[in-house]
Amino acid sequence: MTATALRALTLRQLRFFSVLVAEGQFGRAARRLSITQPALSNAIKQMEKLVGAELLTRSTHKLELTPLGAEVLARTDFLVNTIDTALRDIENTVARGRAFVRIGVIPSASARVVAAVSEFLAGAGTVRKAHAIDLAWRDAPSNTLLAEVRDGRLDLAVAAITEPPGGLACVDLFRDPLVVVVRIDHRLARAGEAATWQDIGGERLALFESGSMPALGESALAQFAQGVGPYRVRYAETLYALVR
Repeated sequence: MTATALRALTLRQLRFFSVLVAEGQFGRAARRLSITQPALSNAIKQMEKLVGAELLTRSTHKLELTPLGAEVLARTDFLVNTIDTALRDIENTVARGRAFVRIGVIPSASARVVAAVSEFLAGAGTVRKAHAIDLAWRDAPSNTLLAEVRDGRLDLAVAAITEPPGGLACVDLFRDPLVVVVRIDHRLARAGEAATWQDIGGERLALFESGSMPALGESALAQFAQGVGPYRVRYAETLYALVR
């Protein structure tokens, strides 16, 4: 594989590769792309020739990414999503004279972040008007937001992390305490002081679904929860009902 050969890769080939992996079958991918199956197969073969290695292993029933194919796919999805986003931005700018900035935020911080950004923009109205910027907000768990920033579907995100994720630049904005919610007559409520992981290790816990709780909490539970698996909930109302 050489840099010169890779520069010959086309957006068409990258998009075909991304769709093929998503569909898992040449026939379905060809229908989605509105091309013939031989045309898709030839495009993938040309891409593999330029890369200098197989990206997929093919069998009668399924396609599997090679290790190199998995690495190429991550960058392919980023490029395709970034270009698609840029084209939509150009379309919006031409049609409305404004550009979008896409911001992701975890639900627990959304009120604080949106209010702070709105206050800042209200005080910087002249700057915003001059640059013709609109904001598009998305709320989702941290792992979803980080994946969408990495793939180019979001420009930036406010997420809860314990360690900087690979391939992304991070800046500390604020720190939130991790709290345990109990009934007012629970022993931990009566203690009147911060609970440790050892304190709650023997309790049956309810946690938000994966991606909503920092990895620190998961590792601490594995150490102190004594094999008792937690309930997994999606909404705060469900969690409160379980506690009551």
